Amino acid sequence: MSLKAITLSVETDTQGWQAHIEQAGATRQLRFGVANGRISAPKVADGLAFAVLPLALRAKCDLYVNAPLSRTALRNLRELAEGWHSWNATSFHPSKVICESVVDAPRQVNAKVAMAWSGDLRSTFALAGGEPSLQYAGYAVDAGVYVKGLGPKTAVLDQRIHEVAAQFAEAGKTLTVIESNADQIGLIDPAIGVLPLVSAALHLACAGQFGMAVHAVSEPVRAQSIRPRRIPSHADFYSGDYLRVASVGGACSAPAMVRYLAQQPGFARYLDSCRSNGFNGPRCRACYECELLELGFSGAALAGRAGRGKCFWLVSPNHAADAALALADWQGSWLTRTGLATRLTAQEVSRALRERDTWRKALRNEVTPWPR
Repeated sequence: MSLKAITLSVETDTQGWQAHIEQAGATRQLRFGVANGRISAPKVADGLAFAVLPLALRAKCDLYVNAPLSRTALRNLRELAEGWHSWNATSFHPSKVICESVVDAPRQVNAKVAMAWSGDLRSTFALAGGEPSLQYAGYAVDAGVYVKGLGPKTAVLDQRIHEVAAQFAEAGKTLTVIESNADQIGLIDPAIGVLPLVSAALHLACAGQFGMAVHAVSEPVRAQSIRPRRIPSHADFYSGDYLRVASVGGACSAPAMVRYLAQQPGFARYLDSCRSNGFNGPRCRACYECELLELGFSGAALAGRAGRGKCFWLVSPNHAADAALALADWQGSWLTRTGLATRLTAQEVSRALRERDTWRKALRNEVTPWPR
């Protein structure tokens, strides 16, 4: 099969990016921008190239970017293409990435950090300052970034996000809202997920203001991102020379996260509702995040906050890993803990605890977090 090309062209204005994606004679319009206010778009198209790359990999096309890219971003785009192809050669082609020009920019020394906030327990925990990997690395999160338009799961929260942003301001954290039509034009890859699009929003929101952005654990790269690092490593391919992007989280147990947030006046309210209902009213007790919260409340022994224990169904490997970590920090009922433990295999418990042990050794610089 002959390889065709996808061409990405970029326009900037005071609201953000307008990108034109040309493929097989058809053009899609991709938008990332702020709804209200003004923003200074980045000097390079690093973020947009990350967002469009999965489309090229699926279509078995090269990606031509009619805009400058930073040298680090260009290298990472090529690494991503090779990595996804290595992971699934049938679905993803090792597409070439070619750009208009390459910018050799010095590494940014801005120490301010922004956090991609999705409304889940882990990103709220990190944004509130509880993530150990950020603390050990010497980072303090200064602001959050939320991306609207990434699928039906966030539709209700999307409608109320400006109210949430006001609540964040009361808690002493700013929340920048970036709107995108990525889901509408079919850019969310079912296997790769939303991280490339979130990284694009981070590159836009952080331009000129932040030197580093972090995001919570991403399931397709769980093995890499469960371990912390002080600078972006091989799991953090979404970095460029104008913005470093790193993954955090994944090793703190649900009880530990719940206990911490319950003591934070500005963030405790997010434990009593979920993003599925836009943090408006009680938890739905049906989504994965509510199940994780139920596990946290039970293990943290917060009386009256746990529900019916639906989380103990453990219907996925991720539930099993969360439950195994929770057992190590359990402060709740012995009977409930026993019931949870009987639903786990010895292999699942061993794997989760082994991963956490590696994570702790990495914090002490005793092991390499993720050898290539």
